[in-house]
Amino acid sequence: YGKTDKDTCAPICSEECLHGTCAEPGLCKCEPGYGGPRCELSCPNGRWGPDCTKDCVCRNNATCDPFSGACTCARGWTGDDCGSPCPPGQYGGGCLEKCRCRNGATCHHVSGKCLCGLGFTGPLCEDLCPEGTHGKDCQNECRCQNGGTCDP
Repeated sequence: YGKTDKDTCAPICSEECLHGTCAEPGLCKCEPGYGGPRCELSCPNGRWGPDCTKDCVCRNNATCDPFSGACTCARGWTGDDCGSPCPPGQYGGGCLEKCRCRNGATCHHVSGKCLCGLGFTGPLCEDLCPEGTHGKDCQNECRCQNGGTCDP
């Protein structure tokens, strides 16, 4: 301990606390987002807060703010912990992009790629299956006999 310029007693650390204050001789109290003996290290991934003592709760490849613990969601995810996919009809970063799929198709919450229903094809699921095919992605071949036609 030592005397400050205001005639008060204060702890003295042998080495400077870079991102914190000297709490007692040889012990730094770190600011949020920093750790290490001299508060010289940024919190590693998955940790946050003073002395990096708190676990991040972010999911789905989200990043965790080392100071506040707040999650920044990856494309296609939302929620405080980034645990929910974008709502139907939306996709992408911040779920701000609108799906353009047709004929009742849904879009992938990350890429926006249309997932066509039975009997439809095309980038936006705008086309009926070509004649002679049917089913998901029009991958099934029709096997109608005696002049029958196939329902896509």
